[in-house]
Amino acid sequence: MLTNEESDDWTNYFTLNSDGSINTEKKVFQPKFNSAQTVDGKLAISNISWVESANGTPIFQWVYSDNSSSTGLNPTRTINPNETLSVTVNDGSGTSQTLNIEDILACSVENFAITNMGNNLYKFGPSFNASSSPYYTKWVFSDGTTSTANPAFKTFTSNGTVTCQAWRVSDNTLACQFTKPVNIKCGDKKEKSVTHIFNNAGGSGQKWKLDCSIWVQSSEVGCKSKYLKRVGFAWLPANNQGACADISGTYKREVNNPNKICNDITASGSKCLGNGTYPTSVSFTISEVPSVFREPNLLSSGHRIKVNGVWMGPGTGTMPRLFLD
Repeated sequence: MLTNEESDDWTNYFTLNSDGSINTEKKVFQPKFNSAQTVDGKLAISNISWVESANGTPIFQWVYSDNSSSTGLNPTRTINPNETLSVTVNDGSGTSQTLNIEDILACSVENFAITNMGNNLYKFGPSFNASSSPYYTKWVFSDGTTSTANPAFKTFTSNGTVTCQAWRVSDNTLACQFTKPVNIKCGDKKEKSVTHIFNNAGGSGQKWKLDCSIWVQSSEVGCKSKYLKRVGFAWLPANNQGACADISGTYKREVNNPNKICNDITASGSKCLGNGTYPTSVSFTISEVPSVFREPNLLSSGHRIKVNGVWMGPGTGTMPRLFLD
């Protein structure tokens, strides 16, 4: 028999002389099993045992959590990750060994999700968490920090990894682990627009429309106020006493040097026009590099026009600012 195992493990296969040389060959009796995650989240058990049987056919009896059983090389059904399972292996000559789930489960903790919660905060889970589970979960992050919370939350400001480990509750030993990359997303690009109608603008009896927009797009961050007066059946330019658009908050600039990093950039500024008919809009913009992004509700804009001595629009009085959600 040939084996690639270290000689320290040869006593599994041979009876050795006092000087360490091989005396006689043993029958191999090494029950061993792997598991693989199926598409529905269950585990399929594969038998990779080394068992030499007296009659050439070792017997495997599987006992499931509902106390039903089956015989054969592999179980007749898949099991849940926290489900109990045992197998008794008989080599046909009366020698048998029983293994429980802690022995046969290979690494099944890869079935966890990474969720971007926004503002560089990520959620990791779920994994083994039930009180009846023979495991507890430990998360090991690439910056050296760890967590046993499930789910776990961690802020990443650059790309990294997270390792999900399953530790046996019974003896506090590592059962298996699986590592996944955390590829951070600085945000995305978006534009948002709303329209406000003022039926009695500033108590003037006039109807004015204010179109408001805010955006983060390639090479630009900005906001715009467009204003028109209702004349008959049409919206037309008309004299107003002032108009403004302003922006404030933060957005993200992506830097790759050498790893992806999301930098917070402060946005602040405004543009105003005085009394007049034209132009019918005012905008404030910030020129940026192409890789800029927004995150939900961190960037906002104010939009206002002045009619009959009264400022109206998002960001004035009790009217909330326009947030890029």
